[in-house]
Amino acid sequence: MESNIYSLIGKMWKSVTVHNGELWVSNSKRRSIEKFSEAVQKTGMMKSAYAWPYDRITAVSFNTASSDVEVSYLNEKDKEKSYQLEFLDEEEANQFGNFLGKDLGYGVMENKEPAWKPLGKSLLYIASILFLTIMGATVEDPSELGENSRNGRAIGKILALITDVIGQTGLIIVGVLASLVIGFFAFKRFKNPAQDVTYSQSLTPAQAE
Repeated sequence: MESNIYSLIGKMWKSVTVHNGELWVSNSKRRSIEKFSEAVQKTGMMKSAYAWPYDRITAVSFNTASSDVEVSYLNEKDKEKSYQLEFLDEEEANQFGNFLGKDLGYGVMENKEPAWKPLGKSLLYIASILFLTIMGATVEDPSELGENSRNGRAIGKILALITDVIGQTGLIIVGVLASLVIGFFAFKRFKNPAQDVTYSQSLTPAQAE
């Protein structure tokens, strides 16, 4: 995985790679190591890529069911900061997180995630979907929902469009099915929790064993 460039989908970072004992990140898409290197070496207002030397990275952590990898490091003032790297999928995030942690030579701790963590988030999604389904199916003009906020207006227009295409009954069916699917995967994950993985500078491989 050395010098391979990975595309990211987060709002801040768009590319990441490991090269010569450094973690490189960029807020623009990078297609080659040469171009990435040029961006890292730039200074001033035009700088869009940064290098984090291995000796400044303190920890790498991720959840095996998530596409995010969190990297903690010391900045120029020796203050610890952390950034989320959002990969295209969970498998790629897991592979990169494990590679970086092992390449750093840090020990690793793995713990099952709290059962309530994914369950609570899924229940919130289900409640939101059912609420929007009921509102969209009972309000005469769904496009008028959430008029006081931009996001609310956007949701109202989407509900109105769906209702126009499949009708109120169809909207209810879609909402219920979506809730059942989310509930199924939430229960599956509840029965088989993901792992929280942390590679830490303070934990040597011998300690981890």
